[in-house]
Amino acid sequence: MSVRKEVVERYIDGFRRVDHTQILSCLTDDVVWALLGYTTVTAKESFDKEIRAHRRSIRSKRAARVRGRPA
Repeated sequence: MSVRKEVVERYIDGFRRVDHTQILSCLTDDVVWALLGYTTVTAKESFDKEIRAHRRSIRSKRAARVRGRPA
């Protein structure tokens, strides 16, 4: 398997397992993440903030469902 493919596999695995550290380890400091119809995130630090916010949102929705409230 090529190095690039290995990095992509690690990146996807990190998202599946919600492994923040693994996701970030696959990125360079000058990463650009285009979220079509939403925003473009530039730089590893901004990417980090975006996935932290996404993770908080997911946890909040799960907690609401557990309490019997719609997300």
